[in-house]
Amino acid sequence: MARKKRKRDLKETLPIVIGAGLTERRYFEHLKELCSFKVKLKPRFFGRDNASAMGQILKTNLCDGVTAICVFDMDVTQWDEKEKKRLSEFVNTYKNNQSVILCGSMPSIEYWFLLHYKDTHKAYATSDNVIEDLHKYIQNYAKTDDFLKNSKWVTDMIAENRMSIAIDRSKNRKPNDESYSDVWKAIEFLKSR
Repeated sequence: MARKKRKRDLKETLPIVIGAGLTERRYFEHLKELCSFKVKLKPRFFGRDNASAMGQILKTNLCDGVTAICVFDMDVTQWDEKEKKRLSEFVNTYKNNQSVILCGSMPSIEYWFLLHYKDTHKAYATSDNVIEDLHKYIQNYAKTDDFLKNSKWVTDMIAENRMSIAIDRSKNRKPNDESYSDVWKAIEFLKSR
């Protein structure tokens, strides 16, 4: 009598999101639930405000079959020369890596949020400038956990096909646009899974 071979179920390798702060973490947590995105989110992957720390997280978690989505703000490059150099080195190290999706936003992820409501190519100097315009659409928006932990702001933001509109607006930016967001790359990747 032949032995029965056991089949070992291989778990699907989930992509991970590494982000620079609480805003990115809460945003992707809400998207995971609202859009049924299959992605791994852990608090330890977020809250590092510099490229070196993000690079360390990436090195320790990037292994065969894992795609890492790195979400970060670029505005720090405007006032911190050391961080500008570190971020440039980080991007140059991973820009051609097929397992890494780089999603920088200038000045910040709030510009991505604004694109859900408004087609703008305005050059924003800081995230505070973007948030000022964003308040016209998300009145109580604040970079606090009290606000960000409630999913309603993301539910409202992605309603009425606004996410697809924001993707189109991001993709259609002009090469000389000073404000931009590549978060669309993460969204398209997660939608395709």
